[in-house]
Amino acid sequence: MSLLKETPYIQICVYKIMGIVQFSELKKPRLLERLWCVPFYLSFILLCWHYNTHPHPDVVIIEVIEIICNLENIVCMITTCFYFYRRNNTLQSVLIKIDKIRSDHDTTFTNRSKRILLISLLALIFAFAPFMDTPPIFLIYIYFPITVNCFDLLFLSDIMTSIYAKFKLINRKFELQAYSTCKIIKLKILQQEVANSEIQLMNELSYLHSSLVQIAITVCQNFTITILVSLVLWFQNVITTIYYVLYQSIHDIDFNLDHVGNLIFLLYSFGWLFSLMEIFTGVEAEASKACTLVHSAWHKYSAEAKINPKIRHLQLISVRLLSTKLRFSARGFFDLDWKFFHLMVATVTTYVVILVQLYI
Repeated sequence: MSLLKETPYIQICVYKIMGIVQFSELKKPRLLERLWCVPFYLSFILLCWHYNTHPHPDVVIIEVIEIICNLENIVCMITTCFYFYRRNNTLQSVLIKIDKIRSDHDTTFTNRSKRILLISLLALIFAFAPFMDTPPIFLIYIYFPITVNCFDLLFLSDIMTSIYAKFKLINRKFELQAYSTCKIIKLKILQQEVANSEIQLMNELSYLHSSLVQIAITVCQNFTITILVSLVLWFQNVITTIYYVLYQSIHDIDFNLDHVGNLIFLLYSFGWLFSLMEIFTGVEAEASKACTLVHSAWHKYSAEAKINPKIRHLQLISVRLLSTKLRFSARGFFDLDWKFFHLMVATVTTYVVILVQLYI
C-alpha cells in the first residue's frame, strides 16, 4: 500500500480487518473492502447483547456498572464503525496530497517506538486475560474496543508522522535560506536579484506550509469523532478498573493475577492517552518553528541590509505564518495538548478520591 509506506504490511491488514482503512493503493475502494469489517462488529454487538441478557453472580453494584459499560461499548463501536466508513475518501485524498510532498527525513524511529510501546502493552493485557477471574465474554467486550482504538491511534500516528516529516523538511529549507542570507550579508554581496530569489523561495515555502497546516487540520477533523468516542471509553475503563482495584483492596481480596492484569490495563490506558497527546503536540511544535525561522531571516535583513519593499515582504510572510498557526482541537470543545492530558489525570484522581471518601 504505497500511501502508508512506513507501516508494516501486517499492521495494514489489521487496519483493513477492523475497517480503519478501507482503500488500497490509489484505486477507489471496492465494496468488499468497505464491508468485510462488518461481521466483526456484528459479532461483538451480539456478544455484548448476550452478556447483558443473562444474570451475573457478581455484586449488584458491579453488575450494574458492567451492564452500563457494556451498552456504552455497543454505542461507541457502532459510532466508530460508521465514521470509519464516512472519513475513508477524505483520508485517502489527504494521504495522496502528503505523498506528493517529497521528504528526505527518516521518521520511522519515532513512529516505530510508539507502535512497539502500544502493541506490547496490548499484548501483555491479552497475555494475562486467560489467568484473570473474569468471564471470557466480559473480556471480549472490554478488549475489542480498546484494540480498535489502539490501531486507530496507530493509523493517526502514521499520518501525523508523515505530516511531521513534511514540516521538518519545510523548516530545514527555511533554516538554510536564513543561513545563506546571513552569509550573503556578511560578504557584502547582497544584490537585489539575490534578495528577490531568496524571498521568492521563502514565499513559496510559506504557501506550502499553509497548505500543510490545512491538511493537518483536515486529518484532525476526520479523527475527532473517533477520538471523542475513544476518550469516553478511556475514561469509563480507567474509572471502572480503579474502582474494581479499590473494591478488591478494601474488601481484603487476596492479591492475584487479576490485580496484575488491571495494573497493566491502567498502564496501557495512560500510555494510550500520552501517545495521543504526543502525536498532536509534536506536530504543533514543529509547525510553529517556521514563523520563528522567517522572522529570524527578516531580522538579519533589517539589521544589516538596506530595507526595500521586496525585503519587507518577509515581514508579511512571517505574519501569514503566525496567522495560520496550527492548533488541534476536538470540534472546539477542548485543545488536544498537554493541558488536556493533565485535566484528564486530575479528573480521574478526583473520581478516585470521591470513591475512597464514600467507602465504595
